[in-house]
Amino acid sequence: MLWKEIKTNFSLLGISVGLKTRIHDKAFIGMGCEIASNVKIEERAEIKRCKIGSHSRIRYGATVSTRCWIGENVEIGSYAIIGPRTTIENGCRIGKNVIIGSDCIIKHNTQIKAGVRICQKTIIESGEIVKESR
Repeated sequence: MLWKEIKTNFSLLGISVGLKTRIHDKAFIGMGCEIASNVKIEERAEIKRCKIGSHSRIRYGATVSTRCWIGENVEIGSYAIIGPRTTIENGCRIGKNVIIGSDCIIKHNTQIKAGVRICQKTIIESGEIVKESR
């Protein structure tokens, strides 16, 4: 994999990137993003104007839409789509091909299994394991 050297001054683009963060060369990071330390963003991931907490991982081909907040130790699976203004709190695991609508709140330590669809304005309580679409 080709990883961008995070020595570039992203501040000119309104992008803040923490220490030891790895961003694949073929990932897209939009203006206004705030990415904490020890984050890994894989190939073809698309991050648009959002905040990502430390030790989180955005896998291959995932999309995180505008004005989202991603907590610490969150993993977002390949090809997952996170809708605008969605909050994903610390410790969550979002499976492959999951689609989460806009304005959702996914509370701490929740697991959303592969292929699940979450409708807009849904709140998922802490610690839930979501196996079916809502």
